[in-house]
Amino acid sequence: MGYQHKYQRTAAIADLELAIQHYKNAVNITPKDHPDLADRLQGVSIAYKDMYRRTEAIADIDTSIYYCQEALAATPTDHPDHPDRLQFLGGGYEDRYERTGAILDLDCAIQRFQAALDNTAEDHVDRAHRLQGLGRGYGYRYERLGVFSDLQISIQRLQDAVNATPDDHPHWKRRVQHLGLGYHQKYKQTGEIADINAGIRHFQAALDATPQDHPSRLHMLDTLGLGYMDRYEGTGAILDLETASHQFQEALDEIPQDHPDWVHRVQSHGICYREKSKRTGAKEDLDAAIQLFQDALNATPNNHPDRPERLHSVGLGYRDRFDMIGAMGDLQTTLRRFQDALAITPKDHPDRAQRHGMLALAYKEQYKRTMMRSDIEMAIQHCQDALDLTPKDHPLWAERLEGLGEAFRDKSQVTREREDADTGIQYLQAAFHHSSATPGARFGSGEILVAIYARANQWSLAYEVASAVLPLVPLLTPRSLENSDKQHALIDVVGFASDAVAVTLLAGKSPYEAICLLELGRGVIIGALSDMRIDLSSLQQRYPDMAKEYIMFRDQLDGPAVTQTDLLGAPSDDRRYIAARKLEEVIQTIRAIPGFDRFLLAPSETEMKGAASSGPIVIINTSDYRCDALILHERELKALPLPRLHSRDIEAYTATLDARAINMELLEWLWDTVIMDILDTLGFTGRPCGGWPRIWWIPTGPLAEGSMVASARKERAS
Repeated sequence: MGYQHKYQRTAAIADLELAIQHYKNAVNITPKDHPDLADRLQGVSIAYKDMYRRTEAIADIDTSIYYCQEALAATPTDHPDHPDRLQFLGGGYEDRYERTGAILDLDCAIQRFQAALDNTAEDHVDRAHRLQGLGRGYGYRYERLGVFSDLQISIQRLQDAVNATPDDHPHWKRRVQHLGLGYHQKYKQTGEIADINAGIRHFQAALDATPQDHPSRLHMLDTLGLGYMDRYEGTGAILDLETASHQFQEALDEIPQDHPDWVHRVQSHGICYREKSKRTGAKEDLDAAIQLFQDALNATPNNHPDRPERLHSVGLGYRDRFDMIGAMGDLQTTLRRFQDALAITPKDHPDRAQRHGMLALAYKEQYKRTMMRSDIEMAIQHCQDALDLTPKDHPLWAERLEGLGEAFRDKSQVTREREDADTGIQYLQAAFHHSSATPGARFGSGEILVAIYARANQWSLAYEVASAVLPLVPLLTPRSLENSDKQHALIDVVGFASDAVAVTLLAGKSPYEAICLLELGRGVIIGALSDMRIDLSSLQQRYPDMAKEYIMFRDQLDGPAVTQTDLLGAPSDDRRYIAARKLEEVIQTIRAIPGFDRFLLAPSETEMKGAASSGPIVIINTSDYRCDALILHERELKALPLPRLHSRDIEAYTATLDARAINMELLEWLWDTVIMDILDTLGFTGRPCGGWPRIWWIPTGPLAEGSMVASARKERAS
């Protein structure tokens, strides 16, 4: 025991080896019926577990488990040490599961943890420790098998453990961190922002309670970074990405390369660089991510349970680089890494569905290059496998339906077989209407469906989907996001909104309906900015307290974002997310008041006409389907087709546009194709006797980079 205590002070492996030698010698000379035999056997087990933590050698954890089993067998069931040894044996099985991925070891761990808890009194000092072990075990089993009830049990046991632990207890921070991991896992299942917020709060609380020089601080930093990273992936808030990067960098900077956790830190940092590259488009960030993923893979043994994930991450990096620069070598590497990862992923592992899905995407990309039927058939098969492995109530089920629908659509474009096209549409419709689909997933499948229906000139069906898709846009941009984050989130939305306007008009709907859809898709940022400063005089006069509450939460969101330093020093609750939730509650309360039912909503047709009281408002909508001028006049709303205006011509004219100079050729073309028809429709056909009438021009798409006003001025000057 003396050498083991010395090892705990010095961390010298020689001291631990001597401790093991002396423990084993003591066991060998102890009679089988001696009352101290169990203690000595347990001492050998503990020493071998310490050795395993240094070496990660399977033989060491196997030996630790063996001696613990012997110690338990030599301990009477009514002995006060019996629950402790059950708990320690459960921990040994858990460690071996983490190393090998053998589900039998995890089941054995949970059984031992449960038995230890069952033999522990409610007021026992070790009850919290046993609750923690059981909660952790169920959490691992949820990760492996994906059974949601395991996660629910895990969170409840971990919460019980935290409740039973005083705030000043040395293990409080670890138990709070494990509870945070439970909510983190739950967020990945439910997609509920409240779950990841709870995870981040617990991670931050655990970090705040950890001294700067404590060895577990690096792990706390890493888990907090993962929490912010996952929230960034869900919301697109750039501050979350920056905060995650800060946490990962600090954790990596402070850990030596020979530390067992070094590879985890490298992997986390690679994830962060990959997300940065997706946001910025910077190749250097993506190259850094690929190198970090490769470093993590190189440091992972062939038989390690994390190796499939590391292979998959390398594949993701190369897939992103293929998307960026189009090199077929990167796509080939992607396929090899994805195939290798899938081949060594256990059949019952919950990540197997994701790996089938990503392999399907890679085959789709190869099909687009080779047009080989075998590639699209492989894509369809992997899409189907991913779907079959995904529970129907899982948020990703709809996305995997969409992937399968896309694959059949791609196949039909080459085979021209109606059955393939119809199958693709059926899957896409099922994805769009699925009750557990996220707004992003529904938007994606809806966008594809609109394009399919439009290609077939089925305008009524296209309108039906488009009018259901665009109301999802505000859900893609929660109020807690900064305006720059909203703009990034809506990059793919604005073009679809213009297509939706064209589809609406082709389906024979009114100009008002078309303008409403355009506002839903393109007016979100403008609306988010303007509704921050809406006229509140009526509300303030009649309901001053409600107006005051609205202004308070509005101003919290309207103010500047906190800096990373501010955030790291702030309370664990994220103030913007809380303010966003409270503001939404206040808005709903205001809308329930008679006369305020359209508070912050799109204007009515009468209100739109009233907005044109100081002059007509002209929206130029451009789409591959058709181009139109949507004219808001105080007497009517009108859609004027612009048959001479085409998207391809707009792109050609604006591709070389210099914002610092007026392009006369562009202005003449705009006059001939757009301005003249609009002025004729408005009745502005000659020089007025009085002052020039005012027209409010709102171009969309590439035309927004041109100069509508300059074109009008050119004619006025002539």
